[in-house]
Amino acid sequence: MRHPNIIKLITAYTKGDTYNFLLPVANGDLKDLLLSKYRHPDFPTDDDILASLWGLSSAIEAVHEYFADEFQVRRIGCHYDIKPSNILCQNGRFVLSDFGLSRLRQEGDDSRSLFKQGEGCYVAPECEPSDQDFKPGQVGRASDIWSFGCVLSEILAYLSAGAGEGPNEVTKFYEERKIKLGPFICHHFHGVDGVNPAVTKFLDKFITEPPSTENFSAIAFLIKEILQFHPEARPKAWMVTRRLFRLAQRNVFKAMCSILESRQDSMDLELQIEFQRFKIWGDAVGLTSDPHETQGTAWFANYHPHRDYQNLQDTLQQCHMEVNYIADQLDRKSKPSYRLAYHLQRLQDNLWDMESNSARRNMTSRLEEAVLEKCNIQDLQEAQMSVDASLGDDLGNSSKRRFDYRRVAYLATMKNIASAMLQQESSDRNLSVDISSLRPPVTELHRHLVKTVEGTGGRVLIEIMRYEEAWVSRVHELLARINAIASLRSRGIIKDIFPVLKCKGYYHEASRLQFGIVYELPIFAENTDPMDLVQVINETQSRAKRPSLTVKFHLASTLVSHVLSFHRGGWLHKNICAFNIICFPKVFKSVAESLSSPYFVGFNHCRLNDESAFSVLEGPEMEYQHPIYLQNTKEYSDDPQKPIRRFRQEFDYYSVGLVLMEIALWQPLQKITIKIPGRPEELLKQLLKTHIPLVKTYMGDSYGESVRSCLTCFEAEDRIPEDVREDFNRNVVIPISQCSL
Repeated sequence: MRHPNIIKLITAYTKGDTYNFLLPVANGDLKDLLLSKYRHPDFPTDDDILASLWGLSSAIEAVHEYFADEFQVRRIGCHYDIKPSNILCQNGRFVLSDFGLSRLRQEGDDSRSLFKQGEGCYVAPECEPSDQDFKPGQVGRASDIWSFGCVLSEILAYLSAGAGEGPNEVTKFYEERKIKLGPFICHHFHGVDGVNPAVTKFLDKFITEPPSTENFSAIAFLIKEILQFHPEARPKAWMVTRRLFRLAQRNVFKAMCSILESRQDSMDLELQIEFQRFKIWGDAVGLTSDPHETQGTAWFANYHPHRDYQNLQDTLQQCHMEVNYIADQLDRKSKPSYRLAYHLQRLQDNLWDMESNSARRNMTSRLEEAVLEKCNIQDLQEAQMSVDASLGDDLGNSSKRRFDYRRVAYLATMKNIASAMLQQESSDRNLSVDISSLRPPVTELHRHLVKTVEGTGGRVLIEIMRYEEAWVSRVHELLARINAIASLRSRGIIKDIFPVLKCKGYYHEASRLQFGIVYELPIFAENTDPMDLVQVINETQSRAKRPSLTVKFHLASTLVSHVLSFHRGGWLHKNICAFNIICFPKVFKSVAESLSSPYFVGFNHCRLNDESAFSVLEGPEMEYQHPIYLQNTKEYSDDPQKPIRRFRQEFDYYSVGLVLMEIALWQPLQKITIKIPGRPEELLKQLLKTHIPLVKTYMGDSYGESVRSCLTCFEAEDRIPEDVREDFNRNVVIPISQCSL
């Protein structure tokens, strides 16, 4: 057996009739450690002992589930004699030894056999002769688990004692276990028909008494789960390994958080983000939840081989050393020649890379939310410049995994513009456009126009925003909004963040009570006219012309991630529909292929996500609007006393769900719903009942459930926007990003 916590066989030899094994020398055993008044050199602190327990459990797991890579042979095994004197202390590890009674059996066999030997108080209840016949009992892998639980109990007694009192506490615990078994006085951990009452009392004091530390309480919980009188009720070795490993890493995690927390005021932005990144990682893998519980979706809730555990522990220990170094530099106020967060970033890259793709996307999303709440644009831009300057020193592709300050800086810009609107300030630039410079030929694209710019000959897309006559006296508010929307979309960085068109500016036609927001077409399609998704669907109804599932999944993923980012920047779209997704078929081989590069338009009704802001429900395609929001219209509501419902994130997500359904069924919404009678609420019920199952047959269960989540995400008026976005990310963005063919 090759395992770092199993004694290594150097060689074997015979001398006459004697068989011998030659093994590496050890620095004593666990029994010596527990009873010696001197601290063992391999384990100078209690944390060192705690951090080594999972390796010992992993060794037992390797015996129980033996697999030889070299010969592709699998066996089930049992040690049969686990006790402190058979656990060696070697180079900072607990090493399992003395396999004289051990057995390996065929995988299909039972691990149990007659108990032949073994001594001491660590044997399981089933190993003891019965009161009636004194025949040997049955022993198996569950018996090893019991013995290991007994060993953990004595280690807990040692660790929980005061300084230098460990051996006395172990001896005291031994004496308290005195019990009569048949004709004998023993110190076993069990009685005739249950766990030794002294053991139960010992463990309960760590669980019920407040002075007990979190670590001791967690170990006591685990030991109680192990020391079950009936063998089949005991956990498997891999479950014990998982719990002990998580407990050890949680200690390191908490220590690092404490170090960084106390120095936040002296950290630069990069270090603050790395700290936030570390906390998000710890929460995602399950290090922040209750120490004797695990989250169902967390990393620690699943089985992992020893090498995965070892890699994570090694990386976390390196992070711990780096955090200690950073803390020292901050305390001394020194300024090294390199970025102080440089090495910590790379170590955390490794931690994040141990997670699944979906988990990493979720963690990145949470990080963006957290940074947006705390950082300003200038700090983000300076941090990005610092990172860019150091990219020449990077090795490999680790820089691709680094936090995208530029993207978050743009989202922060969106929020700043929203804030300026709240204060009724205009944006930082005058983006008015001379309407006379826009010439024929004119192409109508639903509620958009495509015209030619005089002089350049380039084509531009114009979004029309109409307003009611009652707004004439408040036109300055409209100008502020239009200028903000234009400023928002005119930023050069926009092309790197969203698949949206760059804004040239806007014009005002007072005689028609409307504004026109002018957008440049992308360079690759500047002299062509676009098509919207409704037109594309109608023109590709034959199977031969339809887009592939890969293209449809990509289109859906781009849509949902774009909407989430827009919301995260503090804005609501308010007009999401298939008419506002455009593509450029003339520069692709087919109409369907052009959807691989979609663009999103229709921002003429967007507004900031704030309770005090409002916009007129005029212009959006009403069928895509949420039934509750539609109650604002006079045509729908016959009760003038009903309060106005402000537009909210969930209403955008409802519209997203309908577009996702169109993509799945490859039918325009009007055709999907034409045979469904009744009010909008009844339409929604029917779509959930009949069309979600249909969507699943076209696009799979995960995609179908994402559509359902969009249509049903509105729960209450008082939900926190951050929580709504988190649910959308978890239930829609991540699952759809994983859909592929």
